Amino acid sequence: MNWKNEIKKDTTATNVSPEVKTINNFIMFINNTNGPELVGHLFGQPYDEMEDHRKQYVQKFMRAITEVWPKLDDEKRQLLVDASINKKW
Repeated sequence: MNWKNEIKKDTTATNVSPEVKTINNFIMFINNTNGPELVGHLFGQPYDEMEDHRKQYVQKFMRAITEVWPKLDDEKRQLLVDASINKKW
């Protein structure tokens, strides 16, 4: 018995609720989005296009990307959730 033939990833996931899909998308998004792209979603401007003083302000988010969620207010959290819903994996 070959495990590669026996274990198959379920790509249809037809029995998963929309809430679970949203949470899964968010987790995929937050773990697969680099700091500058995440900052772009949060602040509405790509990091590379920001003026130096604004870059200094947002660098704290890039340094602490794994701790960003508790530091965000509800509006910023909603921006990330919306971005994760729209992202196709």
